[in-house]
Amino acid sequence: RSEWESQLSSFRNGHRTLERNRYKFPSDWLYLEKVEGEWSAMSEVHARKDQLLKNEIPHLQERIMVEDQAVDKKVKEVTADWAKNKPLEGSLQPSVAMDRLTVFESKLSRLHEESTRVMQAKRALDMDVSGGD
Repeated sequence: RSEWESQLSSFRNGHRTLERNRYKFPSDWLYLEKVEGEWSAMSEVHARKDQLLKNEIPHLQERIMVEDQAVDKKVKEVTADWAKNKPLEGSLQPSVAMDRLTVFESKLSRLHEESTRVMQAKRALDMDVSGGD
């Protein structure tokens, strides 16, 4: 933002120098007042949006925490399910064992995607991402 302000200041100085030297501006010249007015309007819009975002961040952080807890709960459920149903029985048909493994792989893949999305959201909102991903 300061780069834009620096450029605006440079334009302002140049414009005033030209005015002092009675330069005849072309008909399509972008006058200083117009540029400053547009800059002011854009700055106000930016400030409002920035304030809205700052007001919304706590709500977003709360939603992400709820999602994080839900993912943790799902991980614990899948871990418990795996402990009970992993295909270790010697009498189990290979096709049934492969089906179970495929189901668990699918569940773990979805959980990994959900966990990754939650971690990315936490990073974006400057939240603590400890707990592993």
